[in-house]
Amino acid sequence: AYLDELLSLAVDGGVFANAPFGMAVLDGIDPASAAVLDSNAALMEMTQGRATPSAAFGDLFEASEGPAALAHRLRQAMNDPIEITLATQPPTAVHVHFARSPEGRGIAYVLNVSQQRELETRLAQSEKMREIGEPARKAMITTAMPVAIRARGVGLYWGIRAFAICGS
Repeated sequence: AYLDELLSLAVDGGVFANAPFGMAVLDGIDPASAAVLDSNAALMEMTQGRATPSAAFGDLFEASEGPAALAHRLRQAMNDPIEITLATQPPTAVHVHFARSPEGRGIAYVLNVSQQRELETRLAQSEKMREIGEPARKAMITTAMPVAIRARGVGLYWGIRAFAICGS
């Protein structure tokens, strides 16, 4: 009971209240079936206000592959951190880390990684463009150089002809 009060204080007005990651205290140790007892401001913001007390923790996440697949993914967080998508608009990629309190409560730590994913996507696109651009640049140099040399030669030829015809 004391630890539950301490966890609630930590989320509401203590150490985790202004943390840069989301935190929720759950009513059980199975994240797939647990309800939120309390959450900090960061998690409320990430979930667009849906991480309220008594909300099913699983309802915070996208279940496009069905509820059984979502439950399986959430249970994986009991052993290892997982990456999953919040059911928000737009969808938000997050890492979920799960811990157990001695009192039998679940503690979920949720980190927003959507900006990291966006940067990784941009970097991958830049790499693809570079890979496409490099052969194109080489091809352009290979074809442009002889054309430029020939063009200069033709210009020089016509310059000499014009001088020969018009001038002295």
